[in-house]
Amino acid sequence: MRGLATSPHQNFYKFAWGFSMIAGKTGNLTHIRAALAFSF
Repeated sequence: MRGLATSPHQNFYKFAWGFSMIAGKTGNLTHIRAALAFSF
């Protein structure tokens, strides 16, 4: 169960990192907050 739980989280962090880079270029930090709030 724990192994299955860590896998999606690692994928999400990779996605969140790439998404934050894109949002950082556009200067939209609100999208990062919305993504984090939606994920949790």
